Amino acid sequence: MTDQYKKWANLNVEDIEPMDVTDIEKARMKQRIINKKIPKIKRPVWGIAAVALMILVGSATTVSFAIPSVASQFPFIKGIVNYFTSDNDKFYEQYSDYATDIEQLEISNGITMMIENAVYDGNTITITYALETEHDLGVNPRVGQFIDVEGSVAIGGGDSLQQISPTKYVGLARVTPTFKKDLEKVQVQWSPKSFTNDTTDETVNGDWKFNFELEKVQDEIQLVNQSITDAGMTLIINEIRKTDVSTIIKMKQITESRLLKKWHLASPALAIRDDVGNVYHVVDNGGSSMDNGVTTEWSQSIGVIDKRATKLYIEPTMILSLGEAKGSEKYKMKTIEVSID
Repeated sequence: MTDQYKKWANLNVEDIEPMDVTDIEKARMKQRIINKKIPKIKRPVWGIAAVALMILVGSATTVSFAIPSVASQFPFIKGIVNYFTSDNDKFYEQYSDYATDIEQLEISNGITMMIENAVYDGNTITITYALETEHDLGVNPRVGQFIDVEGSVAIGGGDSLQQISPTKYVGLARVTPTFKKDLEKVQVQWSPKSFTNDTTDETVNGDWKFNFELEKVQDEIQLVNQSITDAGMTLIINEIRKTDVSTIIKMKQITESRLLKKWHLASPALAIRDDVGNVYHVVDNGGSSMDNGVTTEWSQSIGVIDKRATKLYIEPTMILSLGEAKGSEKYKMKTIEVSID
């Protein structure tokens, strides 16, 4: 076992303090990618009993592991999702109970990357991962290339990667693929290609490659089909999908062409509460449009709905934007009341 492995294996998790998510990370988690495809990565699925494989790529060395080999010796990466939860935010409360263990590890160019686990709730794929690095990646490193999902026609998502010690990071990535039809299983590929220090712009290239399959968590679909129109925008709540992990609100937005001539993007932000006093943390899954934003399909997620609740109050705010830091306007729309089946 190398010194790098020993440091990771001997790390006392109790000595690591969870850190608040910064504004930069929050912004990164809200990234939207509309009608854009990430290049496909064709790779075979890793076998559970795979042995270590070493590949020389230029000056970088890549080593891949799968359970039950070296990956099982790193207690550091257990329970990564806990770094992204708090007493006031229960969004990921059920994540660990339904996530699929992945535990694939790759080493390239001085950076060890390991995917702990992942879950597919029928709408969004959530992945937890960790890094250990010999390089200075700063506080908020950027990932070079995002996740791809086989068969998707559009993808939206983002990630949060936070430093927990000078050489170690934990990450949570969310990606919402758009398919032509609902799938019971999804094939996920991820080749990050590089990590960049957000302050110095120093980039470390490497050859980390992951490929795994996820089964959909069973869901219950409630059709809603309630709409509201204001200021040239119509928002339709199509359906609510309830799973044991999360609740997904699927929407369609129709925007008048005159608005899109002035604004680069129109998008909804939801505030959601129920009739027993809960206010839910809302996560934006992004959206996709095939007609340059005139009609856009969006989804946003909250945690599991309180079993006592009989109604949800959805308060949309429409955001018209010229692009990052170029100006925006907000329009608060009327509350949509939805009875819960």
